[in-house]
Amino acid sequence: MGIKRAEMTSADKQRGVALLFVLSMFAVITSIAVTVVTQLHRNTEKQYDFLQHQQVKYYAQGAEQYAIALLRDKPVQRDSVTHWFETWADDHQLEMEGGQVEIEIIDEQALLNLNSLHGKNSEYRVDMLKRLLTQLEMNPLLAEKVHRWGNSDPQTLMEENQYYGSLESPILASGVSLSDVSEIKLMQILSDEEYKKLRPFVTILPDKAGINLNTVPRELLPMIFDGFSSTEAEEFVSLRGETGFQNINEIKQLPMMKNKNINWNKLQLTLSSQFFSVYIKAVYNDTIYYLHTLLAKNDQGDVAVIRRNEGDYPQWISILRRSVRDQ
Repeated sequence: MGIKRAEMTSADKQRGVALLFVLSMFAVITSIAVTVVTQLHRNTEKQYDFLQHQQVKYYAQGAEQYAIALLRDKPVQRDSVTHWFETWADDHQLEMEGGQVEIEIIDEQALLNLNSLHGKNSEYRVDMLKRLLTQLEMNPLLAEKVHRWGNSDPQTLMEENQYYGSLESPILASGVSLSDVSEIKLMQILSDEEYKKLRPFVTILPDKAGINLNTVPRELLPMIFDGFSSTEAEEFVSLRGETGFQNINEIKQLPMMKNKNINWNKLQLTLSSQFFSVYIKAVYNDTIYYLHTLLAKNDQGDVAVIRRNEGDYPQWISILRRSVRDQ
């Protein structure tokens, strides 16, 4: 006996269509809900990251003001000296709610100012850079390139533009003072490794900012004084001690300075400093923020911010500070 299949009525068909419609609407609503929740979660994460970044940035800005206060405590006066064993040069670590801040301050005038290779008596500083490059086993031709790069003389500028215009990646010489050490990369004479070797020993400051003999690292003394041996450099630093030399005449009388042909008036040397770099590492929860600030202080002790760079905290800063503090 055969089984008869029940025929689907019109009402059954309508109920099936309605069920499919409800399921489709449920799928759409579920998809929209997932999208909204996901977007809300992402926005919450972005807001959290933003607040974290703002807080750690505030910590770094507070650390900058702390460094300014340290430098303001000691105005630059005609008879004052700047050395590595003052309070500003100590290690500074501040504990904050939810994080901490590390501060390292270096004397920019402990380094060779590349802008001093221009202007009056610049040939003496050009020779300094040549000796440094030779000491680092690098091409001393770079010294002439730096000297000519910022030379505003029309003839020199035309010659430099002809040279740089003929390179594979042509550029124009600036004809003005350097604004950042990294500009020497544009001269296309240094490899990346050579740049890293040179960077810890040079800086960019106004052209009249001289080298501070109370803070210059021992590695740069043979650069300053032609014929200076490493032994004499060690002795110089030892005699400098933790209080520094008080006047240039005191240095002139040192044993290693005898029989040296030194033109003191043209070397652009000093015993005090006006330009300092503050390197800050701020940590808040899981967010890290780096800040580099160049500061200048005047004879009245006022400290001004020259420039700021975010994310700048090279490893050589700590190495330099340890080397001069341990000397």
